Amino acid sequence: MLRTVFHIFLPIIFIFAGFVFVSAQAEDRFPDEHSRRREAPPPANVREMLERMRIDKEKKDHDEMITRGEDVIKLADQLEKSFDDRGRLSEEDVARLQSIEKDVKKIRSELGGSDDEDDKAAGTEGRSGGLTVKTAVSSLRSTSAELLEQLKASTRFSISVPAIEASNATLKLARFLLRK
Repeated sequence: MLRTVFHIFLPIIFIFAGFVFVSAQAEDRFPDEHSRRREAPPPANVREMLERMRIDKEKKDHDEMITRGEDVIKLADQLEKSFDDRGRLSEEDVARLQSIEKDVKKIRSELGGSDDEDDKAAGTEGRSGGLTVKTAVSSLRSTSAELLEQLKASTRFSISVPAIEASNATLKLARFLLRK
C-alpha cells in the first residue's frame, strides 16, 4: 500500500517541481523597453570612437605581425650560425625552431591561411626526400626573409597570397627540422 502511494506521489512531486522551475523562467516583463534599446543605433560620436578603435587595433595587429616576421628572421639567423658552428641542432636550436613554428603559425592565421590536411600529409614528406638538415637550415633563413618581405609589402586591408605561401614554406622547413 505504502509502495503504491509512493509510486503515485513521486511523479506528481516531479511534475510540480517542473512547473515551478519553468515558471521561474518567465519572459521579460518589459519587452518593448529592451527591444527599443537594441534597435536604436548608438550616437554618431560613439560610432566614430568605435571605428577609430577598430582601425587602431588593425594597425597594431599588422605591426605585431611584422614584428613576428622580424623575430622569425632573427631566430633563423641564430639557428644558421649555431648550426654552422656545431654541425648539428642543439636543444637551444630546437627551442628556436619551436618558436619559429609558433610565430609563423600566428602570422599565417592572421593572413587568413590555414593548415590543410593535404599540406600535412604530402607537403614535407613528398619534397623532403633529398633535403638535408644543412640545406633546410639555410633555406629556412631565405624563406623567412621572403616572408618578411611579403609581410612588409602587404597592407592591413589585403590578404597576401605570396605571404601565405612563404609562411607555408617556412613552416614546412621548420617542421622538417623539428623531426630530424
